[in-house]
Order: sequence, then C-alpha cells, then structure tokens
Amino acid sequence: MTRLTSSFRNLHMHLKKTALSLALIAASLTSTTVFANDISLGFVGGTAGLGAELTYAVTKDFNLRGTIRGLDYSDSFTESNIKYDGTLKMRNGGITGDWFPFGNGFRMSAGAMYNGNELYGTGASPNQEYDVGGTIYRIDGNVNANIDWRKFAPYLGLGWGNPVAKDSNWSFSFDLGVMFTGSPTATFDATGTYTNVNNPSDTGSIDLNDPTNPFTQDVNSEIAKLNDDISDYKFYPVVQFGVHYKF
Repeated sequence: MTRLTSSFRNLHMHLKKTALSLALIAASLTSTTVFANDISLGFVGGTAGLGAELTYAVTKDFNLRGTIRGLDYSDSFTESNIKYDGTLKMRNGGITGDWFPFGNGFRMSAGAMYNGNELYGTGASPNQEYDVGGTIYRIDGNVNANIDWRKFAPYLGLGWGNPVAKDSNWSFSFDLGVMFTGSPTATFDATGTYTNVNNPSDTGSIDLNDPTNPFTQDVNSEIAKLNDDISDYKFYPVVQFGVHYKF
C-alpha cells in the first residue's frame, strides 16, 4: 500500500505540473475558461483491474487523467490433458486526455498505457501421452506456459462523467474503450523426461534449449501454431466504473 501511495503521489505531482503548463498555453491562445486547481481523486474498477485515478482540469472542456490499476485472478484449467494452475496478472496504467465536446458529461478519450498484463500457468504431466507436432510422446515432468503482450498500448474510448465539474464534489464515471496491445506472444517451458511412443529409443531429459533435439523441434512447432492461433487477439477491452472526489 505504501508503494502504491508513493507512486501515485509522484504521478500526481508530475501530472499537475504538466496540466498546469498546458492550461497556461490554452488560456493565452483561446478564451476558454480554466478551472484553477480543480483536481479529483478516484477509485476505479473493471476489466483492466482495480486502482486509483487522478484527474486535472486543463480547460472547461478538457481534462488530463492519470491511472494506476492492478489485479491478480487465479483459476485452474485443463489444456491437452494437463491441469494448469493459471493466473491472470493485470498491471497497467498511463495518461489519458478527456474531451467533452457537448459541454456535458459525455467524453471522448485517448491516451497511452503501460501494459504489464500477463497470463501464465504451471502444471504437472505424470507419464501422460501427447501429440506434439504430429508425434506421440510420453511426458513425465512439469510444464509452464506464458502469454505476454506488448508493453506500450495506445488507448481510445468513450465515457461519461466529469470528476472536476463544479456541480458536486462527489461524482461517478463510466468508461468503455480498448487498449491496442498488439498480438500476444506465447512461450513454453518444461522439465522432466520424454519418450517417443513409436520410437522408444528416442528418450531423454527435456531440454528446450537444444534446437537439434527432435522433441524440442516438435515443441517449437506447436508453439508456432499457438502463436498463430492467438495472433488476432490484439485488443484488450476496457469497461470501467469509478467514484471520485473533487478537492
């Protein structure tokens, strides 16, 4: 909690300086009214995790928003007869600009996010047979699977709610958007032993760092197929609700 508070305090200071500079420029170029020192702190939750949000009013129609979110969700699942203990780790946050084109709570948002989201699982394979790259192997050991995304993710979305509007200190918000994460990458690791069922002399310890090993080649072929299958999952949907207090 101390670490999160410290990170948010630093983000608050940096965001306030940036927003104030933009506000001075906007005031000198247009007649738009600037809300001096209108800042809100909010708590948010949704498909991208739970976290905190800081909003700063640059002009009456434009806000800057800094967000930090995180959440771990664990569950068990079975894939190719292997039972995995899986965990979805959500770690993301960034800066978003909110434009209110109609002067009410409707907003259009764009921003840049750090995407630390990751899906991984660990499982055991006790002397079970698998089709790996077209060859049947008996595997006795442990396996690890991991799916990761690009760390930089642009964000676009729509929403409702202006946490720094003048009508109330307390407010609620809703966001519907998407993080452009790029295609995920799957990796696989294993320890233990393998045996080619159709050729029992082809047996040994699993070493996926040996590219000349036929078992390793078959595993890499399966990984390539998996990465091709998941290559279309380039977007992460964001549905988020928040409650905010204006200072």
